[in-house]
Amino acid sequence: MALRVRQGDVAALQEALQAVGNAQTAKGDRLKLLQVLAELHPASALPPVQALFESTNDAEVQNAALAVLQGYDTPAVGQAIVARVKALPETVRPTALQVLASRKAWARQLLTQVAEGKIESRSEEHTSELQSPCNLVCRLLLEKK
Repeated sequence: MALRVRQGDVAALQEALQAVGNAQTAKGDRLKLLQVLAELHPASALPPVQALFESTNDAEVQNAALAVLQGYDTPAVGQAIVARVKALPETVRPTALQVLASRKAWARQLLTQVAEGKIESRSEEHTSELQSPCNLVCRLLLEKK
């Protein structure tokens, strides 16, 4: 199915989107399809992948969904990631922060949450300055100037 999606088969894309959203699909297959979607960024993938990110608790699937979501420059994606960043597992949070830092609007959304005290700027789980949400976003924003 992944090859057919890469070849532009619309029916295969719809089938892939259904498989990605189905918890009964083998995890390896879901991850492979998410990788293909991250490479292609089809517009129709945004709603189901965002819904998957918002609903799954599987760290590998969350990281793969973040890779897909990074390809879409819409405020709703940033809002969805910011809304969930505090509850993400330690293995996913750095990826989420990097994705948020990849777009100025998303980085601002994150910084707003930090400024309002809704997300801690430093905590014990941040083992380095780089992993602090505020420091990471600020550093990346400065590099993009």
